[in-house]
Amino acid sequence: MLAIQNHRRHALLIAALALTMGWGTAQARITNFGADVNDAIDAGLDYLRNNHYIGASCDWANGLTALALLERRESADFEAHIRGYVGSSDGDQALLRTAVGAMIDKAWTNGFYAYGYGASMMAMSLYARTGGPDVPSTANRTVDETMRRLAQTTMAVVTNGGNNDGFWGYNGAGNDSSTTQFAVGGLAAARGYFLDPDLGNDPALAAQIDAVLARTAAGYHRMMSASNDGYGGRGHGYRTTGYAPSYQQTASALFCQLLGNSTLADPGPADALQWLTERYNYQSIAHAQNSWAASYYYYLFHSSKAYSLIEESNMDPADGGWHPSVLGTLGAVGPRIMHRDPAVDARPAVRGPNLPGPNGGAYYEEESARWYYDYAYTLMTQQAANGYFQSPVGTWNTCSGQAYAILVLQRSVGGACLDSDDDGICDDVDNCPDVVNPEQEDLDLDGVGDACDACPEVPAGDDPSPDLPGCPANRPPVAVCADRVVEADKACLGCASVDDGSFDPDGDPLTVTQVPVCDYPLGVTDVTLTVADAQFADQCVATVTVVDHTPPTVECNTPETITPRDAPICFTATGADNCSVELQVTDYDCWAINGAGKRVDKTGSCVVHFGGGVFCIEDSGGVGDHVEWTLLGTDGSGNATEKTCTVEVVKPHAACNQGVGNGPEACDPGNSNQGDPANTNDEAGGVPGTPGKRGGR
Repeated sequence: MLAIQNHRRHALLIAALALTMGWGTAQARITNFGADVNDAIDAGLDYLRNNHYIGASCDWANGLTALALLERRESADFEAHIRGYVGSSDGDQALLRTAVGAMIDKAWTNGFYAYGYGASMMAMSLYARTGGPDVPSTANRTVDETMRRLAQTTMAVVTNGGNNDGFWGYNGAGNDSSTTQFAVGGLAAARGYFLDPDLGNDPALAAQIDAVLARTAAGYHRMMSASNDGYGGRGHGYRTTGYAPSYQQTASALFCQLLGNSTLADPGPADALQWLTERYNYQSIAHAQNSWAASYYYYLFHSSKAYSLIEESNMDPADGGWHPSVLGTLGAVGPRIMHRDPAVDARPAVRGPNLPGPNGGAYYEEESARWYYDYAYTLMTQQAANGYFQSPVGTWNTCSGQAYAILVLQRSVGGACLDSDDDGICDDVDNCPDVVNPEQEDLDLDGVGDACDACPEVPAGDDPSPDLPGCPANRPPVAVCADRVVEADKACLGCASVDDGSFDPDGDPLTVTQVPVCDYPLGVTDVTLTVADAQFADQCVATVTVVDHTPPTVECNTPETITPRDAPICFTATGADNCSVELQVTDYDCWAINGAGKRVDKTGSCVVHFGGGVFCIEDSGGVGDHVEWTLLGTDGSGNATEKTCTVEVVKPHAACNQGVGNGPEACDPGNSNQGDPANTNDEAGGVPGTPGKRGGR
């Protein structure tokens, strides 16, 4: 709904504004066109500053130049909010205070003047609603006192009764559409001020304004007329009677009816918009009678205010009705022209070289054809290097003409307050313009109210999310890796994650993968870690080193004793390791204990040979000899285990045939040859060994 509502200015919100230098954070999308428009606005404001046109030198137009400074956007993003007073620089705040002081003095030392009173109310209302303070003035009056004087005086002199009911003249009652639209614009802005409990706090005065605005809307509807040029719609002329409809005053008629709470479903606004659509022209207003060529920038401003109000309030037309989206689409005929084509337009030279666009086409190829592109592109082509907008047909006044051009680029609604959610807060300063939240709570102080903040406890920051209001943009996750060293398991493999604290700056859930996956073999493996959220991913590379510090185990696999007749006999050692093991005999000895209890060397009588983990005794020497050897098990990582293997040579068991057999079966009760005196040969399977010496193979 379009309404002229208030902004409830809480201390918490003002603190947030001071932090963000703006009135909330919107979707950040800056195109080439948006950046150039923003630069054109800044250049235009620089021209006003450099020529001292913001402050006290523009007479009754001080309100318009101050309004242009207040409505400067916080960035080149098309959806960025206005800076207002609190978001302006110290230097600009000083200029605004000077301008407001001049407006206060002018209001208290001069009688009613519709242009000046209206422009002053537009600027002063927005100044106060965006944190502007009271200022010293010669009149020694406050902003509040002055706003009341301006509003009450304006309503006191409006025409009462008759066909001109709801209209003004220059200095009082009258039938002048041009002055009327300034009076209406000022009252519409003032209404928001008086509804604000922290500012005007005067609902009764706001209700009086409502009634006057409704009368003006009815008056325009009543007094509009058709043109005799063969095109449709009804328009309005300079005065209520005696003048043919003109571009600028039909735009005023549309704007004033909208501020009087009419909609596109009502015949008055629909007729006015049809008149403007069937004669759509952004290059000239010379095609309609009584247009006065110098009012060209005036027309651009007042028509753009109306179109912006309609679009920002999401106002729907009646079925099959008229809407700003139709402007420039009907085909060029007579006074009517078509949209410009961003896909072929060259960049205005004053804004820089005509470079290719992001996709290799025209510099502004990202833009869609629409009325705002037509208006803004045309104005940029008319701007000089010093920021001055050079209307091809001149302007009535340098201050107002320059301000009109800037306000068009800013999509200003002339200080009027749009309240889309009917919560009593103006959209331009409402921290949830589409959600009812009259208290304006904002826990994280990011300028996006809790009622519409998808991340109410996390500030949106300098890079807000395009999808989640009040949240930071979906920034890419950050992969953090570290090299890992792990012990080999029983299968000689290892597993480890190289993730060392990967994170998502927004706290989004992450999917973490690493390639190759576990398990990893002994040694060094390069591993790539990938972390991904729903939109972005990041990678890092690290190593996993699998080491083996576990020594092997070895077994001699020998009996405690053998008999002389058991030789030749071989013993095969075994080893176990989680990776691999190599066995070898590194030394041997043969000894006995004599009757004196001393150890004596018997290697001369013992005959052995060995290789790998196999140790063979060819001749054990005599009873009482001890044959021992050193078994070494080594794995691939160099881990080693030594073990001493020992067998003692003893007399045969008494039940055995001591003269036969050369293996363990010599004393095997199952050997049928044992005890047979005729059996004097070794077992057929015995293989004589190769005699060896101590330490040899």
